[in-house]
Parts: sequence; C-alpha cells; structure tokens
Amino acid sequence: MPDLIIKPTATSGNKLILKDQAGGAVLTTADSGATAANVTLASTTTFPAGHVIKVYSATFDGTHSVGINDSYGNVGNGASGELNITCDTPHSQSSKYLIFASVCHSANNNGSLIFRLVDGSSNIISQGQAGGARIRSWMGRGHYSTGASLFNVENTSMNYLWSPNSASAQTIKVQCSGNDTVVFYINRSDDDRDADWQVRTTSSLTIMEIIG
Repeated sequence: MPDLIIKPTATSGNKLILKDQAGGAVLTTADSGATAANVTLASTTTFPAGHVIKVYSATFDGTHSVGINDSYGNVGNGASGELNITCDTPHSQSSKYLIFASVCHSANNNGSLIFRLVDGSSNIISQGQAGGARIRSWMGRGHYSTGASLFNVENTSMNYLWSPNSASAQTIKVQCSGNDTVVFYINRSDDDRDADWQVRTTSSLTIMEIIG
C-alpha cells in the first residue's frame, strides 16, 4: 500500500499532536515551520526494558588525603565534584542504575585502600563476600607492599548494575577508607612535588538510569 502521510494543513503555526483516549498528548512535533524532526515525548511515554533514559555524572579533580586507619568518607571529602550523586525520581519502581566509578590514588608504604558503594543512608549497594577477617569492599587496591613508589598514581575502577526496587529518588556515593600505617592520596602522588614529571588526575562517577 502507499505511504500514509499525516500533516498540518498550514505551512507554519501548526503542530502534529498524537493523543491517547483520555485526550493527553503522547507525542508532539515542533511547529511545522521549524525543524520537522523535533518531537516532544510525554512523561507517560513507555520505553522498552533496557532503555537508557537519564545519565548523571560527577568528576572530582581536586585532591583528598585518606588518613591512617581512617573511617569511611566520600571520595572528594566534601569538595566540588565529590563522588556523591542524587538522582531524580526514577521513571518507575523497576528502574535500574548502571554505575561506573573510577578513582585515582597513591601511597608509598604499608596499607590497604578500599572503596565501598553506598546509598544515601550509607547502606551498602555492593560488596565482596564475607571471608573471615578480610575486609569486604566494592573495589580497592588491597594492601600495598613496603616501599611502594613515591611518585606513581594508580587507578581503580568498577561497574555495577543496581536494582533498588524503589519509586523514590536515589543517592549513590563512592566512599573510601584507608587502614594500617600509611596515608593515601586521591588524584595525586604521595610525593606531589611541583615538577613537570609529576601528575594530577581526576576521579569520576557516572550513573545511567535504565528502564526495568
């Protein structure tokens, strides 16, 4: 059969609007005198499962010192770009969150640097299985050997698909903690002298809301 074409009768000042049975607009095009490809979807539009509908991102490009036997704190320690994101109210209770985190860090001696992924109430989102006295973490460098370099900066990264089963807005945070006898640093080397062979880095958190 030939193409079915529906269009406004005037060349400008008219839109093509599709409505549901209750009269609510489901799809609205731009003014026919504007770019014809522009359309606005209603908030009630149904997307297929697995569809990405929102993306959030935080980038921490400052520095952060993680003290000896320090308790957990957000990566960024309250500075601009801290790896702490509050997402909007989800599209539905079945929405999932695809979470990517990447943190740069350094140390020069004995100690473990660990990271955890938590919600706004500091409830654990993801961590390794229990194993005796071993620390359960989401990601981490583990225990540095004695005499590690003063100048290197390493990277730890991870991803996780979280299904909170909630219709409420969610807060997602990457937190860090160090223990044993050494101070750890985020986004800088342990030495950090002002030299053109030294580095400063960035750490980031990216979250995608996925239709469940």
